[in-house]
Order: sequence, then structure tokens, then C-alpha cells
Amino acid sequence: MLAPPPPLPPPQTPCQPQPSGGRRARTHAAGHAATPRPGSDRHSLRRRPSPSQLVQLANVGINPNFITFASLTMESEKYICVREEVNGQVQVVIIDMANPTEPQRRPITAESAIMNPVSKVIALKANNYLQIFNMEMKSKVCALRA
Repeated sequence: MLAPPPPLPPPQTPCQPQPSGGRRARTHAAGHAATPRPGSDRHSLRRRPSPSQLVQLANVGINPNFITFASLTMESEKYICVREEVNGQVQVVIIDMANPTEPQRRPITAESAIMNPVSKVIALKANNYLQIFNMEMKSKVCALRA
């Protein structure tokens, strides 16, 4: 017999109530959520809107060879970072999705880069070093060695 999971700790900050949608999910006797059946009147599936395409990365100057999981990061819907090599020089391309037609290019020696999803802060990793830069203030926030 399995022991019940430990209780969750109290939240550190006040939480906002989440909208419930009005109904609870139905469950089977085993406790699994009921799966809606397509075509069923009782369990009709809502159509989700298809995502719109905001930018073709190749159209803003990104080499298609670098549009891979190894060289591209997208932490949120706000920024895309691409690490690419042009004429032997490694650079990071930062695409602000609010203005995707004007990517920012910066030379780097890092292996990977990722943007903060809220502010213009970038983290660069090289070997066992991590450097964090605030791009608006043009300053280094911190540097760490693992």
C-alpha cells in the first residue's frame, strides 16, 4: 500500500484564484480523467485556434542550418536566440518578437545563449562558466563558475 504524498508547503506569496471553468473533470472508477470522444455531443471538443506564424527565421537572415534545437532557444513568446556562425565568427542573434524584422546580432564565444522571458537579460554559457548580461544597461550582472 502506498503512503499518501506529503502536504504541499504554504505559498511564499499570495496566490490569485484560478478560474475553474465551471465544471470539474469527470473521472473513472480508477481515478483517471475521462477522455472526451470526438463527435460525441456530451463530450464535444473545442477547436483551438491555430497559432499564427509571426516570422520566418530565414527571412530575417538566419541561416537555415542553425535553426536546430542545438543552436536555437525560445524561452517564451517574447524572444528567440540563435547561435550561428557567419564567416568563421560565432554570434548570437536575438529576435524580439514585438519587432521580429529587426534582429540584434552580437559576437560571442559562448556555446549557448538564452534570454530572460521578462526583461532584456541574456545568459551565456561557455564550458563551465555562466555569464549574465543586462542588455538595456549594457552591463554584466554576474559571472559564475560551476
